[in-house]
Amino acid sequence: IGLWGAHSQNMLWESRGEKGALPTVQQRTYMLRAERYFTGGTRNPVNTPALSNSMSYNADNYDFFGMSKMMSAKSSLSWDLATEPFITYFNLGNGTFFNRNGKTESNREWYNIGIQDYLPTWRWWFADSFMGRTPENVPAKGLDAEFVWSDAWFGGSLMRVFGSHANEYLHLFKTQFLLKGGDEITVRYKVMGGSTDLTLALSAEGNENTVLAENGLKVIESSSIEIGEWVEKKFIIRGALTALNNKTLAMVALHFTNAQNLDLYLGEFSIVRGSFAAPATPVIEKTVVLAANHKGLDGKIIFNMPNDKPANEVCYNLDVKTAVFNLYAQQEGKEPVLMGATTSWAGMYYAIPFDYTVENAKVRLGVSAVSLDMKNESEITWGEYAEPGAYTINDDISINKTTIKPNEDFEIKFIDAKHEPSKWEIIDGNNNVVASAENAIAISVENGFSEIGAYSLRVTGNVQQADGSRKEVERTFGSFVQITSTTVGALPKILSLTGNDKESDIEVGISAPIALKYTGRSADGVGSQGVDLNEKGFGFRASDMGMQPGKSFTLAFWVKVNKYNGGTQFINIRDKQEGWPKTDWGWFWNFLNDEGKYTSITFRGTDATSNNELQYQYDNAKVEAGPWTHLAYVFEYNNAGNIKFHLYINGVKQEVARWKRSTDSGYKTGEPDFQGNVYGMRGANMVAFGGTHHSNNGVDGTLDNFQYWDKALTAEEVKATMESFETIPENLVGYWDFEVGANNEDGFVSTGTNKEATAGVHEYIAATGEGMGNIKYVAPTFKPGCPFVEGSNYKVVTKPSWSADKGSISDIAGSDVAGSANVSFAKAGTYSATLTLENGWGTDSKTINYIKVDTGAGIEDITLESELSAYPNPFINDVNICFAQDGEYTVRVYNLSGSLVAEKTQSIASGEFV
Repeated sequence: IGLWGAHSQNMLWESRGEKGALPTVQQRTYMLRAERYFTGGTRNPVNTPALSNSMSYNADNYDFFGMSKMMSAKSSLSWDLATEPFITYFNLGNGTFFNRNGKTESNREWYNIGIQDYLPTWRWWFADSFMGRTPENVPAKGLDAEFVWSDAWFGGSLMRVFGSHANEYLHLFKTQFLLKGGDEITVRYKVMGGSTDLTLALSAEGNENTVLAENGLKVIESSSIEIGEWVEKKFIIRGALTALNNKTLAMVALHFTNAQNLDLYLGEFSIVRGSFAAPATPVIEKTVVLAANHKGLDGKIIFNMPNDKPANEVCYNLDVKTAVFNLYAQQEGKEPVLMGATTSWAGMYYAIPFDYTVENAKVRLGVSAVSLDMKNESEITWGEYAEPGAYTINDDISINKTTIKPNEDFEIKFIDAKHEPSKWEIIDGNNNVVASAENAIAISVENGFSEIGAYSLRVTGNVQQADGSRKEVERTFGSFVQITSTTVGALPKILSLTGNDKESDIEVGISAPIALKYTGRSADGVGSQGVDLNEKGFGFRASDMGMQPGKSFTLAFWVKVNKYNGGTQFINIRDKQEGWPKTDWGWFWNFLNDEGKYTSITFRGTDATSNNELQYQYDNAKVEAGPWTHLAYVFEYNNAGNIKFHLYINGVKQEVARWKRSTDSGYKTGEPDFQGNVYGMRGANMVAFGGTHHSNNGVDGTLDNFQYWDKALTAEEVKATMESFETIPENLVGYWDFEVGANNEDGFVSTGTNKEATAGVHEYIAATGEGMGNIKYVAPTFKPGCPFVEGSNYKVVTKPSWSADKGSISDIAGSDVAGSANVSFAKAGTYSATLTLENGWGTDSKTINYIKVDTGAGIEDITLESELSAYPNPFINDVNICFAQDGEYTVRVYNLSGSLVAEKTQSIASGEFV
């Protein structure tokens, strides 16, 4: 898909960065869905499940047969390499950073499908023999592959291969490239851990099952792996590789042998013939600096490339010898920043770094053209410096700790430093103001609060209005500050971290162990048990609760959203056996956007009114990602059978900003009265929280204390649902606190007044009709539950993990309060080591920097005259040094201005020249 229009100036595939660069966990989930759709539940086209009439597929469905059973492998990789090289960096066209040559140029999120690379033909064809095509060729426990967004040579992602196996092939590309003598084949990789031997396995058309010149295509030797280093392995078709000359390349595969706990990053595979000069310099037509916000500036650029095409004839990038265009931004007086790349002759910029403290600061946009082999770049063409666009203030508020212990300090602030000062008040459960700040953009509370419980936040200050104006508004955020008992555990916190009893500037020799030690605060505990939704729904059948048309009810529960991955479905009530599209939309639905704000709450209208929907909209209703939030959905009917809806967040009723029926021409302000002509409740409906929906994800988070009441709760009664019950109230029909595990069918039995009804984490298995599905409960995964309700089944245990780029970690031990490990480095250099403490509440990380590893005694420890001699060779630009003693030396050569011009480290024998 990403290749369409990739070389056309008429295709602009840019999109706002934060929409496209998804969190890594969610990106991987999306990728698994795609892979299981095409290559089945096994993600291997030669080992797919059997064909069936079930069309249900998702990220966790290992039974879906996969569409590859009905497709033949095809490839467009067949052009003349003299015209255009074949290069892939396994870049998916989005990311949370932008790398060039393995270095991060911009740490902003971005998305541009136009620069997505050529990706592997099969995902993923593993076999224990070259071209192995049967399930018997697939190891039961072999290597695996995926795309990751944690590193890149170019762009924001790359390909990862991981696992252990003695002998396995990964088949990557089906091609039809005619190879010639002198062609350069490059594999660029980084070993993050483990070991393997690796060779390229190539075959030619007409003899596809035979590997050509494998002995000359050694990529990695397990005996000489450098952990964490980018390595370029280049092969030129000549000499031992002449067997490839004039062959039409059919298969590109990787042959892994002796792989042990391998973690390999692939950053490039390319075939390049000859060299390609830098293209002409682009000619800017227009640059515009658009809106400004706390993340930076937005802008756009439009440019042309010098060419000899007739007027009105399309000019492609290949016509102007260009692979991509690099997009730059520069604040006046600061260094240019590479913001990304595009294949279009226009580009969008988002969140350009900008220092608003500089008076009268301006910014300019620039562009360069990059050669077809990605090695040469034209000069940057710059637009004029321009003032930033109109600044839009963000009114969102953040707290620096999601769970806070008694007497622990914390801070609440506007996420936008340019926000107008406001009045801040923190209010306890008795409505007393316990902390306040006037005319401020933040409130800090030293030593916190001693009383356990939830505290509300009231902020009075300017807020953006729909018409763009700013008006003083009083906003209340219920349970925004959460003080929790130490007995339920805490967010880990690293108090100290040392190496060889030093916090930094540690100096050791090569391979010498460094004793790492840490101390932390007490973070382990035990408390309520919640259910990890993992994007699935949780709910019950309406008939099990005796739900009927025209009968009031309330849903109340605690939820902790980990993160928003685009639009997200919360409550939905639908019958997946009803006719399409009611199978998808049902009786009631509501969504939140990627900031956690409610976009709409909708009831389906009756068939007699052609499904005339009742729609509520809120301006300030928001569920923050991170802290626990209590929600109550109150469905109130009057005697006439008309309905009115009430939404409570953390015990605070949310004001309806506007509403309408879908047949109305516009919205009405305020809250509607009771409304008729709303679709009736069905006993077959599934009343659920979360689960996926059209264009919306399920909830990535944890659910606790889910309640169904057969009445419309009042405001005071809603507050009572936020706590634990000593005795079950009469109207609490369905109650699931998850303290007791699931039954044999993976459902949870209610502990409310109806003790026979079950609810559970579920997914839909496709049924016969369009959109239809059957409920299937799935085995739940447990996480720490809400700290404000009683429980004793979830144990919070803190575990340490260490990472050290290019280092070897061993002897790991530790808990929440103390621990240790050893690290060593096999090469001289300056390194760092990072500790992460993690438990069910979250993580804390700390890094030791400036670990200096040297080869031994420095030059200052010996006498120059007696120990070595140096003299210049008059015929070449070398400095020759003769050493009088055996040893391992590092020699550095500096010029008279003090700049390092050469460096070499090696073991040297007495009398040897370097």
